Amino acid sequence: DGTGVVLNCISESHFTVSGIPFSMASVVGNPNGGFWLADRLGDIYNIDITGSIQLSFTIKSKKAHVEQLLCTEKNLIWRGWVDDQIETGEAGPDALIFFEFFNENQLRMIGKRLYIKAEGYIETIEYDIFHQSVIAIFGGRNTENIGISSGTIEDYLIHNETYGAIDWGGSCIKLAKCTNANNLYLLSEAGNLCCFDFSTLKPRAFLIPTMPFQLISMGYSRNSEILIADNESKIFTSEIIDAF
Repeated sequence: DGTGVVLNCISESHFTVSGIPFSMASVVGNPNGGFWLADRLGDIYNIDITGSIQLSFTIKSKKAHVEQLLCTEKNLIWRGWVDDQIETGEAGPDALIFFEFFNENQLRMIGKRLYIKAEGYIETIEYDIFHQSVIAIFGGRNTENIGISSGTIEDYLIHNETYGAIDWGGSCIKLAKCTNANNLYLLSEAGNLCCFDFSTLKPRAFLIPTMPFQLISMGYSRNSEILIADNESKIFTSEIIDAF
């Protein structure tokens, strides 16, 4: 009758991005609006909400593979592999490549950090908005520990980031999130979740779900809590996780 109130309404829209020649490897939202996409050969695209390409950027490498993008209000962070054997002595080292936004809708590379295989493989990266630092999770050093490095972009470029190790007997790390309560949450490919004190890297809580219950994803709520989703469409908050 025109007087009712609509609640819990989700608006859905679809668009197709044209002009990207290869399959997409990563997509991330831009806090300034639109999206950033990366294909599997190192090309990066800025997309507006209609699906139009606004800007494209190519990694200057004979061979590049984008695995993950992170976007802040000032920077775009690229994780993957590059063929920079001249610099590292090996083909295809892990890389963190850092960009900054300047002028209006412009992007430029400001530096990169290459990791040889002896240092381990980068499994995932996360931007910690509370400490304004980049968190990189490394695997492959041994079967029991994972490495964690953190610091600002400037710290990474001058090799001044901090590094620590966590006892971890699980599988590869799928996601990492940090809260303003100094909690670092790690989610493994197997669905195990562990909460660490970010300052000391000591475990605070650990959860190994039983099948078919399995943790699949996590993110932030508006009040900076961690939300955990499982494969049965259940959602958990950080208070429930910390109770374990």
